[in-house]
Amino acid sequence: MHKFLFLFFVCTSLLTLSSCEKEPSTEELNNQLLGTWTLQSAQRNGQSTETLNNFKLEFENDTLLFSNLSGSREQQTYSVDNRIIQTKGARMNPEYQIIQISDSTLTLKMYFNDFEFDFEFVK
Repeated sequence: MHKFLFLFFVCTSLLTLSSCEKEPSTEELNNQLLGTWTLQSAQRNGQSTETLNNFKLEFENDTLLFSNLSGSREQQTYSVDNRIIQTKGARMNPEYQIIQISDSTLTLKMYFNDFEFDFEFVK
């Protein structure tokens, strides 16, 4: 019986530890963000929207960003802290929450003027 309990405890512990993903560091997130991200789909308050169809985010380095969220391409600076991208220096300076990121996809959430936006980008 003790062997069974021990084996159960070891298996449960291994499954728990293996399911935990390490949170990427700010430096790792900055490196993954580099490049041009093109909007694939967007939702405003849970409803699909096409008003941002040409939206792009171009991360040049770990502080410089070009965005056309306002309708024209603008340079801004950004920083990443705790999966939040904080922007400044343009007409519109939202905060984006990084929901998911891979080499080729980026999912962001943004709150702006009492609207919730969900963005799916591809690289």
